[in-house]
Formats: sequence, structure tokens, C-alpha cells
Amino acid sequence: MHALGHRVYHVHAQSMLLKVTLLRSTVHIETQPILLTENNLRHSQPAGTPFAYAGAEITVGITGPKGEPMAPMTSGPSPKNDVQRPETQSVAGAARNEVRGLPWPIFRPGLALAIPFLLGIWAADAVPQSTGALTVGLAGVAVLLATSTLLRRRRAAWVALLVAAALAGALRASLRQDLPADHVARFTPLDTGGDTALQGVVVSEPVFRSRPSPGPAPGGAPPSGTTSFDVEVECILEPAARPATGLVRVSAYVPLPALRPGFRVALHGPLRPPREPTNPGQIDHAARLRRAGIHRVLSVSRPDRIRILGAAEGHAWRRAVAAVRLRLLDALGSGLRPDVAAFLGAILLGAPDDLAPDLATAFRRTGTLHYIAISGFHLVMLSLGLGWAMARAGWGGRSARLAILAILACYTVLTGLKASAVRAFLMTAAVTGADWAGRRRDSLSSLAMAALAIAAVDPAQPFEAGFQLSFLAVFGILWIHPLLRAFVSAPRDPLRDLTPPGRVRRAIDRLDAYARDAVCVSMAAWLATAPLVASTFHLATPATNAANLLLCPFVLVELGGAAAKTATGLAGGSPDAALAAALQAVHDVMTLAARTLAAIPGGWIPVAGLTTRGVLLYAAALAAWVRRCRVQRPRRELAGIALIVVLLGLARTGPSGPAGLRVTTLDVGQGSAHVCETPEGGVLVFDCGSSGYADPGRSVVAPYLWSRGITEIDALVLSHPDADHVNGGPFLMESFRTRAVLVSPIFDRPVVGRAVLDRATREGIPILRASAGDVIAGVPGLAGDVLWPPPGKKALRHSGNEASMLVRVRGGGGSALFTGDIDARGVNALPAASVAGLAADAIIVPHHGSGGSRSERLVRFAGARFAIVSARRGFASEAALDEYRRAGAVRLATWEAGALWMEVEQGAWTVRTFAGSPKTGGLGVP
Repeated sequence: MHALGHRVYHVHAQSMLLKVTLLRSTVHIETQPILLTENNLRHSQPAGTPFAYAGAEITVGITGPKGEPMAPMTSGPSPKNDVQRPETQSVAGAARNEVRGLPWPIFRPGLALAIPFLLGIWAADAVPQSTGALTVGLAGVAVLLATSTLLRRRRAAWVALLVAAALAGALRASLRQDLPADHVARFTPLDTGGDTALQGVVVSEPVFRSRPSPGPAPGGAPPSGTTSFDVEVECILEPAARPATGLVRVSAYVPLPALRPGFRVALHGPLRPPREPTNPGQIDHAARLRRAGIHRVLSVSRPDRIRILGAAEGHAWRRAVAAVRLRLLDALGSGLRPDVAAFLGAILLGAPDDLAPDLATAFRRTGTLHYIAISGFHLVMLSLGLGWAMARAGWGGRSARLAILAILACYTVLTGLKASAVRAFLMTAAVTGADWAGRRRDSLSSLAMAALAIAAVDPAQPFEAGFQLSFLAVFGILWIHPLLRAFVSAPRDPLRDLTPPGRVRRAIDRLDAYARDAVCVSMAAWLATAPLVASTFHLATPATNAANLLLCPFVLVELGGAAAKTATGLAGGSPDAALAAALQAVHDVMTLAARTLAAIPGGWIPVAGLTTRGVLLYAAALAAWVRRCRVQRPRRELAGIALIVVLLGLARTGPSGPAGLRVTTLDVGQGSAHVCETPEGGVLVFDCGSSGYADPGRSVVAPYLWSRGITEIDALVLSHPDADHVNGGPFLMESFRTRAVLVSPIFDRPVVGRAVLDRATREGIPILRASAGDVIAGVPGLAGDVLWPPPGKKALRHSGNEASMLVRVRGGGGSALFTGDIDARGVNALPAASVAGLAADAIIVPHHGSGGSRSERLVRFAGARFAIVSARRGFASEAALDEYRRAGAVRLATWEAGALWMEVEQGAWTVRTFAGSPKTGGLGVP
């Protein structure tokens, strides 16, 4: 029975009858059978007592299985067991009744406004419209809405409201894209490469991202990387002084002074539009920045090109928040190892510092990245801790709730206003407001209104993966979790009855409830977000439920310890040292557990992505299963079959394979990355590096492979250990099933080479040493010949570019020659057998076409029809390229064409480019 105030209800009901008494008529509405719980009845009135709700007088009556009325009882206090079930009703039966009574997420006012508003934002991004037209349209719909309301045309009024919400979303998105006359983008000459000096205010937290260098920094120097931040422009200083407005994304490649938001700075460097994608599958960062209102980026390459001018007026709150964050992070990190401090700063304050790469990979593979990013989990833990502390102090009521809300608001601002944290705060505020107003809690409406508020303030947020994952996960928990919880409500364990009543039994019950609920919550969130995770992180994580169950206690301990460490760090003293040692020990155990879970075979599965058909199939199967479980008696056998059908939606049919050998040269700026594909499904990657991208494996090569439906690499060939040829290799090793890594016999002589091979060893990838005379096997449909360097001790005579691998691949009646950075000395040292193997239809010009790569011998013996140059604009030597032109080769350059791919079938070559229209000697280039 449930105790509500002074009344006690015996809940044996299997259905409810809601008698809604309107002003002029009486309507009877029968709901699905429901099992009443404390949460259901929290704001209910005693049966038979009318109460007002939304202008109507509502009377609630409870009926039994046969429809007989059941009156409330007002006798004495309730016994300890607050729910009594009939002797014939099992726990599983009660769970089925609960499932059948769960509310289906149908029409709600919050959803009716949020969904059209979001659709309007997405429509305006896909098909831009003028602000004036949208304003006129919105005004017309508003008139229609007012007229329909006055005439009491309810259906027309609702249609007008939905259209108005969609137009409002489109108008909000379009307002950000309209540039005023003094916007910085309007003053930037796009055709010149000169530098620009400007002045503005830093409005975002500077974020440092280290370059994923395979080896340590020389001489113990700090790791190189990029610090990015946004500046609100006040004026342009050079080439002509003038006032200006707008946001600029700044990338600084030099150590910065103590730069914080709210300070005015003077910057000097090249000001350009964001770089457009030049490779298939590449993320469109330019569109992402434009949605955020950033239309220009500026690079700072020297320390003297950035100066702090002082505090800016009107931005005191930014400086205050940054100062508090810095003080808290200093207190947290005192006495801790850098890796532990970085992790604790991430989970407590959302610090954007780099985490240990291996730990970040382990969390990604186990599907537990939400523990690292500030999310609703952190706000829930904080609110629970505050509630417990206030209850212990005897502080309750509305004032305590208001204090908790105020602390949560400060925490949300302090952690950087992440979408997931803002969503959790708004939902908490909505629930608290409903309690104060005496209204029924509706989590789905709160979720929808939170999405509406965030999108209205920042229309770029709905396009961010963090926003989408956060809201989908919560929707899955609200929608699917009760179903899964009912499935695991098994009959009472006989062994429990053998345990005498007391603390032990209560502890066992609590642990059992925690385990069941944690697994169900994790599974519900995983089912709701699986398509998005597969498309964003290109992973399927079947082990996520076990990982969440095992890692959650560690994260909770570290989260609480980090809060205590911050408090003691502010005070100082010996307890801080003891706590730091304990935190480091817990972190080491958690790291070991995460890496062990990530290493379980089958715990993570590479996924290229999902087609639209796959996503629709997944959503339809999931919705059908949930609907069936709600309207009919759910069975576990049906649940298992339905889950299998749902998981089938994850299947992806990738793009059709090439008709012959396909050689793709990706545009990585100053670097080298090439992919060979065969009709038999073979994949060979030759080099993966760049000096223009921080991680070309993550930014360029992996997205291309995923766009081709590729999740396995048969051979990763690394020509030599230069960063612009190998710094993207580690990401490929950890993201794709790589069968073998091929390197030269002297590849590991430099530190960079040893670091790359160490990464391959940690991933369990075989390392093969290849030299002249070896054949590359294991790639279906492709034959490869290694022409250089020499085998054995002879290889030790060569070093640097001279020792770069030279590989020729054959397939489809054609061939291609990969040269790496081999120079004239290496070519002149080729033995006769290797020279005979130089003949190829296409050649990758060595060393990015530099003057030091000129070799008449290589040009003459290769006899290539196509000469491909992978470099940045202005690097290649025209004299070196002229040798290939005189030999009759067609020159193709990535700085002109972007990525380019060549496909040969029965000796006939087809050349295509991703962007641009290079001179191709009459070849059809779309």
C-alpha cells in the first residue's frame, strides 16, 4: 500500500478509470492497465476527490480487475512493506502490468514546439533562405494562428502553431548567417596572401591540442600543438584601420602567455576563410564554423604576433569564471601526476586538456566517453550529494531546492556551458518548477523544452554530436528503460529468503536493485544512441553495459575524490598529500580495468557507418518493439527476437568495390597518404602523414575509408619515419583492424620510428620488415613488389630520405609506383633488378615534387603516364615537374584537385578528382 499524506491506498488495481468532468459534459477515458507507484501518486488526490487541472475538474477513481470501485482507506499508519500484492500475483506479472501502463511519447506541447523548431533550423541550413522572406512568412502564420484561435478552429490553430515554430527555427538560423556591413569577413581580401592585424576580445577558453607525434619531443621540450580560441573582433588595424565586428577562430602554433577569456588582444597573421573539405568523407569544418557564426580563421605562427592589451570592458564575468576555473584546477592538480590531474580535471570541471591517448582510446572502445565529458551524470551526482548533505544538516523544503538549483547553475557555467550540462540543468529546473506549481512532472516535455531553449540561444548546437548524443540518450532512458527494467524483474530469489532480515538483506537488495537498474539504463541509452555512435565514432560497443557497470564505481570515487582534493588543495596541509596518493592509486586501477575491457575480443567492432536505409530500419524496428511491449503482454522470448531485429539495422552495405585497381591520393596538404583498393576487397594504405594536419589519420584518411565502407586494412606500408608520412598511422592502427604493418629494416632507428612500432605492438599488429626483392602478399587482388631499400646490413649504409621504401603495386592490368621521399642518391643506388621494376602507369612524385627529388633516371625508367604530386601550394619545384611533362606524363596535383583517384580496368585508366579542374591532357575529370 502507498502512504500519501494521511490516506493509505491498497493497490490491487490493474486498471484506472479517469473521470474528466468538463464544464458542460462528462467524458470517461479508460487508460491502459497500470501499476501505481509512489512516483505515479506523488501529486495525485485521494480517489473521489475532484481537483482542477488545465481548466477542467478531474475526478480519479480506482477500479479492480473486474471494474469494481475501490475506495481509499484511512486507517492508521502503513506497515513497513509499502506495497502489498495479491498472493496470486508474481513480481513478473506486476512488471508486465507496469510496462503496459507506461505512457507512449505521443503529442505533448513541448514536443509540438521543439520538433518543428529543430526541423526549421536544419531546413534553413540545407536550403538557405532570406531573413526578410522568413519574417514575412512568420508574420502571416501568426495572423492565421490568431484568427484560428479566435474562431475556435482548434485543428487549424495547431497546424498554424507547428508551421510558426518551424519558421521561427529557420529564421533563428538565418539571422546568424546574415553578415552586417562591417563584418570582418567583408573586409578580408580573399585573393591575397598578405597578413592582417586586428584587435578583439577573447570570448572562449583557449584549448590546447597537442600534435599526435609518434615520438617524444626532443630535448625534453614541451609537446608541440595548437591552441585555439575565439576572438570577438573590435577593429582591423592593418592593412587599413577600420572598425569591424564578427567572430574569428584563432589557431596559435606558438606558446601563449597567460591568455584568458575577457582580455583584449592584438593579433597579426593570415586571415582566411575556413578550409573547405577536399577529400571524400571529410568532415565539413567550414560549415560547422559558419553555423557557429565564424566566417574567418587566423593563424599565429610567432610569439611577437600576439599581444595582450589588458582587460576588456563588459567582460568581467568571463574573467571571473576563468579565474575561478584556473584556481580550482591548480588546487586539484597540486601533488598529482599530470595524467591523473588531466583526467580529474576533465570529469570534474570539463577541462579541455589532452587526456592520455591510451586511456581515451579505452573509454571510446568501451562506450564510456560520457564519463569524461561533462553531462547530466555529473549534475545528477552533484545534486544527490548536495541533497544528502543538506538533509544531514536538517535543511529541506523549497529553500534547499533553490540553493541546489543555484549551485547547479554555477557549476554549469563553470564547466563551460556544455550542451549536455545545460540540458540536465534545464530539466532539473523544470522538474523543480513543476513541484513548486503543483503540476505533474513530465520528463519528455522537460527534455523537449530544454532542446528548444538551447537551440534558440545557439542554433549551431543541434548539429553537434554532443547535443544529439545527450538528448538521444536521455530520450532512450525515459522511453526504453522502464521496459528493460520490467524484463529483469525476475521472481524472488529463494536464497534471499534464507538471509535473515536486517542490514545484510537490505544491502543485498540495494546492490541487486543498483545492478539491475544500471544495466537497464545503460542498455536503454545504448539502444537509443547506437546509430549515432556508429556514425560519429565508427564503433559498435557490445561491451558497453559491462563497462558502465564496472567503471561507474571507479568514476564515482574519483569524482568525489576530485571534489575533496580540490577543497583540501585550496586549504593545503597533509591530508591533501594522502588524498592525492589515494586518488592516483584508484586512477591506476581504473585505467587498468578500462584497458582490460577494451582489449576483450569482440568488445568493440569497427563500423564504417550507417546508410539512411539502415538508420530507418533500426528506428522502425526499435519503435515497433517498444510499441508491441506496451500494448501487449511482453515476453522475454519476444524481447530477444526483437532486439536481434533491431541490431540488424546496424548492418551497412558499403559502396560497391572498384571494377579494377583503384589508387586514391588524398589531399593532406604537405604530406603523403595513398589508398589502394581491389575488386576482391583488398586494401593497402601507403603512408599516412602530414605537416598541415595535426592528425591526418583522424581528419582525412579514416573518414575516406569509412565513406568507402572499409573497416579492415590488409597492409599499412610506411615508407620512412618522417612525421609527414607517419603521424596519422597510430590512429589507423587503433581504429581499423590492421593485418600487418610493413616497414624498412632501418625504420626504427629514429625515435619516431620506434614509437610507431611500439604502438603497433600494443595493438597486437604484426610488424613485417620489407626490403628489395620482397613481395607484398596478403592483399586480395593486388601484387606488390618492394624495390628499395636493400636487405640486411646493406640497408645500414643509407639513412633519411635515401632509405625511403620504393614499392610498385599491380592489378587490373595497370600499375602504380609509390616513392615516398626517395632522393636522387637512393635512385642512383638501385640495383639492376629494381630498375627493371620501375615501369609503371602512374608514379607518385618523390618528396612532394621538391627540387631535391629530381632524378632523370627515375623519370626515364618509370615511363609513367600520370605524375601525381601530393604537397601544399608553392612547395613543388617546377623544374622537377617539367621533367615529367617532357616525358609525356600528365601532372596531377592535390593542391589544385583535392583528392584524386585513378581506376584501371583491363589496362584502361579513369581519372577523377574531388575538387577543381586540373589540366589532365584530355581526360574526363568531372
